[in-house]
Amino acid sequence: MLMRYLVKMGAEAGLLVLASTIRFEDVHVLTREEIVRFGIDRRELAETRWAFENVGRSVVHKTLIQKNDGDKSYRMLQWRLICFNTNQFELDFQRPRAVSSVLPSVAVPGGSAKPQYLMSASVKSSASDLWAMRMTRASIQALAEQPELDLIEASQTPDGRRVAQTAKFSSEGLATALDSLPATCPPAKTITAGAGDSVAK
Repeated sequence: MLMRYLVKMGAEAGLLVLASTIRFEDVHVLTREEIVRFGIDRRELAETRWAFENVGRSVVHKTLIQKNDGDKSYRMLQWRLICFNTNQFELDFQRPRAVSSVLPSVAVPGGSAKPQYLMSASVKSSASDLWAMRMTRASIQALAEQPELDLIEASQTPDGRRVAQTAKFSSEGLATALDSLPATCPPAKTITAGAGDSVAK
């Protein structure tokens, strides 16, 4: 009966075979590769909405699972947006470490023809690369107004050529999340510029 139900729902019978090997007191978490192989979700790109979360430190985050080119493996990409004050933000991007990548770069559209490049940052985990970029509230708002955003990853080949790969991901939820994040940020500092003028910093 269970086998017929799985097949009717479009899943592979191998899912039940795997489940029968797991002891009652154990847990087996399906990998993305297994989720695809068993027919649960065969998308090459699966992504969450941008979401605001206020646990410890307020953050807006998004996760993508993307199929690697040329094989059946998948990688997890994570975006995180934090604030220093109501006008200064940091956009972080984390991905699995590209061991064979030479002079890698990561960029997002910048509201003009020229992309904005994130800076590589050191992380304790040798399995991940972390990239970060400081942004103003206006520049973050400009990203939120686009229905889709481009992730541009580039590296240099052994013969010196620059090869870039562009992936599109949704900005769904980013505008709503940005309505919540600034309310939890410290106010922007104001400094005196002279002659009675003040500048937000």
